[in-house]
Amino acid sequence: MGLYIVIVILQQVFNYRNSDYTMQKINLATVICVLISVLSLSNKQEAVAQSCNYFAGTAVEGQKVNLNTCSIEKVSYASIDFTYYLGNKKFRSQANCNNGTWTTFSNGRVHRPQSQATQNMLNVVCNSR
Repeated sequence: MGLYIVIVILQQVFNYRNSDYTMQKINLATVICVLISVLSLSNKQEAVAQSCNYFAGTAVEGQKVNLNTCSIEKVSYASIDFTYYLGNKKFRSQANCNNGTWTTFSNGRVHRPQSQATQNMLNVVCNSR
């Protein structure tokens, strides 16, 4: 979308038939400013999207544990909903920060950290409150 806007502006500037050289320089400067703004905005959006993943480590059975930090949502003082990935499997869960456990919504199982990775995950979730 941003690139499309820049192309339209460039077409307008180069199709502009004004003999005033100063006016053309001003238009070119405007195009350059818009281009820089659009490109920097695109980079910021990508950085935000990339920052939602927290790699917590490797679980006891060898799967990678990743936490979607953008999914963390406080339900009450001690209960926090979040999404994590164990390997390629996605789990929506709720942490009980008072007793150091989390419950997976899909099966209702209560879990305790069995590895440094799951402890790291729980620490990040509970420290977000």
